[in-house]
Amino acid sequence: MKTIPSSHVVLGGAGFIGHHLARRLSGLFKEVVVFDKDRTNLDLYRETEWGKRILWHAHDIAHGLDCYQIRENDVVWALAADMGGMGYIGRPENDFNVATENVLINAITARQAQVSEAAGVFYASSACVYNETKQMTTVIRPLAEEDAYPAQPDTIYGWEKLYSEQVYSALGRTGIPTRIARFHNVFGPEGTWRGGREKAPAAMCRKVAEAKFSNQHVIEVWGDGHQRRSFLYIEDALDGIMELMLYSDLEVPVNIGSPVDISINELVEMVANIANWEIEIEHIEGPLGVRGRNADITLAREALSWAPMTSLRDGMALTYAWIEQQVLTALREER
Repeated sequence: MKTIPSSHVVLGGAGFIGHHLARRLSGLFKEVVVFDKDRTNLDLYRETEWGKRILWHAHDIAHGLDCYQIRENDVVWALAADMGGMGYIGRPENDFNVATENVLINAITARQAQVSEAAGVFYASSACVYNETKQMTTVIRPLAEEDAYPAQPDTIYGWEKLYSEQVYSALGRTGIPTRIARFHNVFGPEGTWRGGREKAPAAMCRKVAEAKFSNQHVIEVWGDGHQRRSFLYIEDALDGIMELMLYSDLEVPVNIGSPVDISINELVEMVANIANWEIEIEHIEGPLGVRGRNADITLAREALSWAPMTSLRDGMALTYAWIEQQVLTALREER
């Protein structure tokens, strides 16, 4: 964008990535508006020092944006989604809600951005869009952007994300600057860490911390633990999407992820080492997703001059410290 507007609207701004983004934007721009249906988090962030610089709306975007009309000078960050880790999106009983809620959210957002001639729209897509037949083994070939087609995602969440990419690409063809990032497992402090929607890094941190505080040494892991993933620290993710949305002319989807993959068993070992606690793994049945996935970030390096700067261990150390404190607080409240 040649001239960066001072007004930014973050949809899903009380979620994990959304609130980190809103906090960063609030330190850079004059006006930041947040929408989210999570009233608990919204009320929590509203009272922070940075949150007091933001206009917060408790609103379910799937029911429309009638309480706020996107304006011509607004940059819209479309991060709102019904989502979670494999414990949520990997379970068929959640498919209908995932599909319908997210399609509604993104259709409404794109339509209002188009009608109001918004200054630009960022869409948070996912590595879940990629063809599952290219992710069947733990011997990984990094996924490049073109690997999304022919389309065959492994979950309804991936299908919805792929369809929504098409919606926002069509919006771009109407003249609204549109940017699409495919996130690969973003993690960090202040994210969901329990309840079924947490992703692997947070889940492993929670399980190790709970074992440590209860003087136990066994935690459960779904499958054989050899499935491989790459994980991207939140601050690196924000650097990438800020570069993409505000400073680039890249009109095609781009991977925002790490090219370094790790098995789930190895991730547990890393967390246990950070916690200074011996852990044994009990492998059980559970949703697994694809066998292996990481990101080819060639396009991001070339078009955005971006690559992750935080090592997985450093990011996990920061994440574990935060989750350990949440677990300790929860245990004290239970007593």
